[in-house]
Amino acid sequence: MKSLHKDGIPRAIGNRLASTSGLYQMFKFLGDVYLFNAESKTALYFEELPVALHNRLDEATCWRETHWAKEQSNKSEIMTAFVTLEYGDGFSGPGTDTLREDRAYTGHNFLHP
Repeated sequence: MKSLHKDGIPRAIGNRLASTSGLYQMFKFLGDVYLFNAESKTALYFEELPVALHNRLDEATCWRETHWAKEQSNKSEIMTAFVTLEYGDGFSGPGTDTLREDRAYTGHNFLHP
């Protein structure tokens, strides 16, 4: 969990996308959660939470108990964003499966066949 000022939010998201292994390995299932406060121009974020917890963030993160939350105005609207990695249609299937039976595993530099 980290807090950010608005100027650091785009860079933080970019750095996470460039360096995360959890979101890459568990695409669609893990995500980084950003809680934004437009009034204070700050955000609080949590790395690699299960996307299935999106409707239970209070319980899963206890974010309302953080120093950041206590600094926010009671009238502030908190907006939430999940950042996930998803490969999209056509990523996997016949002809795209890197582990398919007819793959020439000796012709590749992968660690695992």
